Amino acid sequence: MARDIEEAVLLWKLGQHKEAQAKVTMLRQQNPNNTELLQLACMSALEQKDIKAARDLIAQLRAINEAKATIRGFEVSLAVLEYDWSQAARLLEEEILQDPRNTNIKKDYAYVLTQLKKWPQALVQYEELIKDKTFAKDIIWDYRLALGQVSRDVWFTSDVIQAPESLREYINTQSFLTHINPKLSLQIDSFEELYTKRSLGDTAAIRQRLYGHRLIVDWMANDYWSLGGDWELDYLNGENSNEVGFKADYHREKFKSTIGYDYNHLVRSPLNGLLKEGYLDRLYLNNELALTQRLALGDIIDLQWYRVNPGDNQVTGKRYLGNKYTYDIYGNYRLFSKPYLSMNMHYKRGHWDKTFEEADSVLDFTSDESVYYGGLYQELPLGSLAKFSSSVSRSYDQKRKFYSTLSNASLELWIKKNWKAVIFFEYDLHINGTQGSGNLQYWRFKIEHYF
Repeated sequence: MARDIEEAVLLWKLGQHKEAQAKVTMLRQQNPNNTELLQLACMSALEQKDIKAARDLIAQLRAINEAKATIRGFEVSLAVLEYDWSQAARLLEEEILQDPRNTNIKKDYAYVLTQLKKWPQALVQYEELIKDKTFAKDIIWDYRLALGQVSRDVWFTSDVIQAPESLREYINTQSFLTHINPKLSLQIDSFEELYTKRSLGDTAAIRQRLYGHRLIVDWMANDYWSLGGDWELDYLNGENSNEVGFKADYHREKFKSTIGYDYNHLVRSPLNGLLKEGYLDRLYLNNELALTQRLALGDIIDLQWYRVNPGDNQVTGKRYLGNKYTYDIYGNYRLFSKPYLSMNMHYKRGHWDKTFEEADSVLDFTSDESVYYGGLYQELPLGSLAKFSSSVSRSYDQKRKFYSTLSNASLELWIKKNWKAVIFFEYDLHINGTQGSGNLQYWRFKIEHYF
């Protein structure tokens, strides 16, 4: 029996897990309470993500005195499978107290803290781990994620959009982010926007410039809830307007949700929203449930109310143009972890309940919608200084009978320890919406400094 058990252990260590599992299943019929066999069976159940079997095997190991020293690692893995990050953190804290020099345990602990969004604690762990060159390559990107959530931050972003029908948009934004305390952050933006359009046919040329400032506050209430608010002041044609917003985020184990409300948003697209001083209010809700570690299902519900300066409504002179209700249901499936590759599929449906039939001639929003779209998304680290990501998706508009292809690519470059640059490009083939009909190109350049 002892020799057979040694052979099963060796098979597992050699990576022949199926053969090891078959041997363990056979041997346990003869000796169901053998500690080594129970441990191998538990490792196999955890690898196969069989939560019920793993829970039963851990219970059997817990009843065996000599197994108690090794059981905590299995309990951590089970907690991670069940998305019980708080329990995983508590167990890992106990392991660190038992073995404070074990860097593998600290690496797992940093990952769990990241899932709990306890960024300051996670950064402390990553800064210690990154000193060890054997870990630096594996954790460098997680370390930078935590760094960005904790550090003060300044960045400059320049967006250039070349839309159909000669529409061009140029948006420059300067931003500053600071953390007042570990739970409270404050962001200040200053932006300049320029919208131009050449004279086409009977339409006159357009050149519209807008300036503004934005204040964003985020507060992490506890491990599960975070609240945020924002205020935006826009300057247009010598006058100003105020926009306010609120949102609440909830995340726990397999479920996350966001609800928010924006009031008095100045409409940029369609462009005549700027010319006619169009505004919208928006209530939105996004829910997502992870059915497995690979598969997640979600929905996005969006309700918008449209209004315009009555003097610019040449049809009825009314301020209120109606409301639009949109829902988007989707599924996301992770194909690979390293490199990351996922597949998504959406169905979006919307209806604009207009106050009068010609409301879309005042503000040209897309009316009824019934759209299927989906595609692939990937992330690929290029060593320790660069990361490439891209996506491609195909959509079909069932109402207006046309196909579109949307593709983008992004390159993130770390120039120095605290300097990052991002180059983003998107190309949309055959769009038909508020930015016209045709193809669209979108460039973004960003430089960012953490301190």
